[in-house]
Amino acid sequence: MFLIPFIYEAVLNLYNPYTKTMSINVYINLIKDFVSRTISANEFEKKFIQMFKVENNFSSKKQFNILDKLFADVDAYCSDSDLIEDPEFDITEEELRLSAKEALNQLEELASV
Repeated sequence: MFLIPFIYEAVLNLYNPYTKTMSINVYINLIKDFVSRTISANEFEKKFIQMFKVENNFSSKKQFNILDKLFADVDAYCSDSDLIEDPEFDITEEELRLSAKEALNQLEELASV
């Protein structure tokens, strides 16, 4: 019974139902967890793709461009380096982490404006 308000508030902090826009901070926190190695690349891949696919109203074109580039890199990520056939199109975990760090820096700059 006591969890209902807590869960409702947590959901509202992640997703604004009036604008159908996820807070930029949700993306920032997820990327921070990955960059700091709190979560694995596979977990980051799964969560980021789920979030990005339900997002349909980004707060700015710049935010969309940053996250769209990261989405392309997440899509190119291959967890098994032995399966990388074309290094031009497939990226390793470390390359994904570098891309995520770059996106994180850009999103934090955008959020501070």
